[in-house]
Amino acid sequence: MKRESIKRKTNLELLRIVCMFLILILHAANAFDPWPIDQSKVLQEPLVCFASFFFEALTIVAVNAFVLLSGYFGIKFSFQRLLSFIFQVFFFSVLLMMLPSCGEKGLRQLWDIFTSGQYWYVNAYIILFILSPALNLFAEKASRMTFKDVLLAYFLMQTFF
Repeated sequence: MKRESIKRKTNLELLRIVCMFLILILHAANAFDPWPIDQSKVLQEPLVCFASFFFEALTIVAVNAFVLLSGYFGIKFSFQRLLSFIFQVFFFSVLLMMLPSCGEKGLRQLWDIFTSGQYWYVNAYIILFILSPALNLFAEKASRMTFKDVLLAYFLMQTFF
């Protein structure tokens, strides 16, 4: 099926919106009780830890579902959209750094946010966005058998490594 023939589907768009909402709940729950949860914390506050595990289990699937749905519709690469995304991330990062609870401020802290893994999703999205033309071309031109073999190899690597 050609990418151009895929139209927006309301039910899938609604599912993406639900996934976004669940991701917000996931982040809010983790903000109040940050990971990791160790044995002493479970013994001291069992209800808080249970609630944290419960919300994590209910909402973590939304991250994978959101990425899967976004990939279904394909990512259309444009340099302007990439720069716009990077600008948005920097803009809101600078706004968040202005909060009194952030402590030390400066360009070094902003750089550390991106290189420490705190923004793992942003880094992964930028890489995916840059690779999207090649991935879209492969998805359109590869035979069904080749596509299946590549996916199987990917899932095996993901599982074992």
